[in-house]
Order: sequence, then structure tokens, then C-alpha cells
Amino acid sequence: MSTFESDLEENCNLDNTLFGLCGYGSGAKAKVFEGKVSPRWREVVSRWHLFERLAGRMAIDHVTYENLHKGLQDESVVTPQGEFALVEIGDEGVDEGARRYRWIGA
Repeated sequence: MSTFESDLEENCNLDNTLFGLCGYGSGAKAKVFEGKVSPRWREVVSRWHLFERLAGRMAIDHVTYENLHKGLQDESVVTPQGEFALVEIGDEGVDEGARRYRWIGA
């Protein structure tokens, strides 16, 4: 995403450019494939505001990071506002691992 946003800011022309892409999933599976950039890429990328969003990140301490990583953190470290928030992760049967989200108003 940052490549596209940087290229948008620098007015680079990526129309129909071929990119090598990699998708990684759990279980050590990955796919490597080629994609062609749509001529509409500027329209899409201009709505991301990636660097602005990254500037709003919040630093967390090591304990909080470890708790998040281990699934021990029950509450969000940032109060959700105007966004979808994870409210539950299923833990049995066919719901095991299913993530449920809810819209949290502003």
C-alpha cells in the first residue's frame, strides 16, 4: 500500500504496470503471483490516506504487546470510534476462530 501511495504523491504512472505479489496465510502457505495495475488505481489509492492513518498510531508497552500477541488482552488498547471493532472470537465447534465484528459509532 505504501508503494502505491508514494507513487501517487510523486505522480508516477503505474497504469497497466505488472507487479509481483505475495500472499501469506497461516500454516506456512504462500502464493506468489503477478498482478496488473488498473488505470483507476489513483482513484482507489487517493482514498486510503495511509500515511495519515499511520501517523495516528499509538505506542504500547512490551507487556501490552505480549498480551495482545498471546490473546490475553480483553479490551482494545484504543477505544473504537466510527469503525468496525472485533467483539468476539468463537471458541468451539464450527465457530472456533470465527471473528465477529460490530460497528461502533463515533
